[in-house]
Amino acid sequence: MSFSSDREIEVFPQFFEILGHGAGEVRLKRFESGNSPVLWNHDRSRQVGRITGVEVRDGRGHAEIQISRNETRLLSDIEDGIVRNTSVGYKIHNERLEEQETGEGGNRIVSRVTDWSPIEISFAPVAADDSTGLGRSEEETEARTRYIESLCANVLTSIRSGETEDADKNEPEIEMAKEPTATPTATITLDEADKQRADAVQDGVAKDRARMAEINRIGKEWDCPDDAQRAIEDGTSEADFRRAVMEKVHKTRAGGPSGQEIGMTPTEVKTYSLSRMVEAIVNGRCEKDAPFEFEVSKAIKERSGSGDSDRIAIMPEAFVRGSRAASQHRERAVFSLTGGAGNADAANIDPPEYHPEMFIDSLRETTPFLGMASMLGGLVGSAVTIPRELTNPAFYWVGEATEPTEGDYTLDQFTLAFKTMGAQIPFTRTAGKITLPNIDTLLSNSLRTGIGIELEKKAFNGGGTTDPQGIIGASGVGDVAGTAPTLALLLDLEQALGDANADTGRAVGFTNSRGKRLLLSTAKVASTDSVMLGSRVPGRNAVDTDIGTFEVTNNVPNDLQVGNDKSAYVYGIPAFYLFGFWGGVEFSRDTATHADTGSVVLRVFVDVDGDVTQAANWAQMDDIT
Repeated sequence: MSFSSDREIEVFPQFFEILGHGAGEVRLKRFESGNSPVLWNHDRSRQVGRITGVEVRDGRGHAEIQISRNETRLLSDIEDGIVRNTSVGYKIHNERLEEQETGEGGNRIVSRVTDWSPIEISFAPVAADDSTGLGRSEEETEARTRYIESLCANVLTSIRSGETEDADKNEPEIEMAKEPTATPTATITLDEADKQRADAVQDGVAKDRARMAEINRIGKEWDCPDDAQRAIEDGTSEADFRRAVMEKVHKTRAGGPSGQEIGMTPTEVKTYSLSRMVEAIVNGRCEKDAPFEFEVSKAIKERSGSGDSDRIAIMPEAFVRGSRAASQHRERAVFSLTGGAGNADAANIDPPEYHPEMFIDSLRETTPFLGMASMLGGLVGSAVTIPRELTNPAFYWVGEATEPTEGDYTLDQFTLAFKTMGAQIPFTRTAGKITLPNIDTLLSNSLRTGIGIELEKKAFNGGGTTDPQGIIGASGVGDVAGTAPTLALLLDLEQALGDANADTGRAVGFTNSRGKRLLLSTAKVASTDSVMLGSRVPGRNAVDTDIGTFEVTNNVPNDLQVGNDKSAYVYGIPAFYLFGFWGGVEFSRDTATHADTGSVVLRVFVDVDGDVTQAANWAQMDDIT
């Protein structure tokens, strides 16, 4: 499809913009990566597909896109011709004043964007460029609007004073080609409305400068200058930037304090060895055999406030080595060179850094549910209480001078309480020496997979006392009675969410191998076997149905109900399940359990809890035979 053109578009009253599509004017690297999203109406929380190919020709940008199989309604609307318009989100790097006219109708300014990057393509009900049906967003950021207002005001001031000025000399955010405007041949007297407008623009510029100064201060204080610069360019408010920084700081502590947080250099982070640490713990010689890793453990525990002196804290970055999250990060990392020309050798290359939040991201790789659930890291204290809304306030139509009936508005709260998940790994005397190549990757993959599987099992069927509360059996979750799937029962699952006003378009199903077999072998209509309830999703362990995709994982239990032999279908919106982490992974050494054989038991601990945040977003069938 064509997603942009070089058509002249009015983006502000009397201000027109041309997106250049000539040689060197469009940066396509982001789109060519295959990772750029297709969104719904520029909503970054709703990705409906991805961009698989792009090219610029004949003054237009053309893209190939892949739509998610979960977007069945969107696909139907596209096929029916209902959804036709698209919009491109983009970032401007440079532009120049192309044209300036004055006349009875006002002042007309045309700017040509000579360097820009498309960021995403959206399906949008209203698009600014209707020449392609795949144009630009009608919405402008606050920063962009302020820039245009400032440019217009400068041109008016220039006309009024009779002086030649750079139209963009006061522009604070967008780098412009410094081409002077034409000298005006006439003087126009501004009326009072124009004066008030100019004053308002100047006031807005002053406020924006204060916004930029505060964002720069926050970025310097929290050591995130690049984030601050992006926030300035995007027009982010001070409050939103401060909130984003706090969320980022909170997230980076998801696996315990990172190496960077305790003062380690990137080279030291790479030097850290999980296998050397484990071997030293097993042999009981941490300080002697792994002095560097032992000092890292002490620094992590001191930073996180952990008081258990018998446990050894593990650097969270160690658990993402060898994971897909780490590989993707390395592929996208920007390598920078230090020193001048001629010094571009290996010693001057800054290595990519591991991000500690990838500890949580890497857990998501092991199981389908964890990849969709919500996760909160860096919790402190024995419990965390989170408020939630149960009912919306009731509204009524009333006559004049009549008070509305008092309606209910119910809030309650749920608590994530400190719970510990542990495992025992026996090491015999002959296995005490770890010599396998790439053992760090083997250990991290094994531990990450084990942690992820156990978390997912409890998310589906935890008891909520000493372990997380599972969806099956949670209070308020919709219950559909049935011992075998039928089309009517599947629709009952969807209706249970719809009756609670949940967004069924975001719902996903989960079942095990038994549930998968029944979906693939049960006819929709009893009198024929030509069409089944579900069909295989190519290349994935999943089943497509009339109510959406069912992910298949044997972490959904098959030992339910009285006979301990029943399976389940769990259906809902995964974002409404929350895991909370109180730090990362810790090890301890046990020599007493198998003292007679000389074996050592390595105990692994993770402090975590989980719960359903809004039960109305979930439904279940838990009596499937």
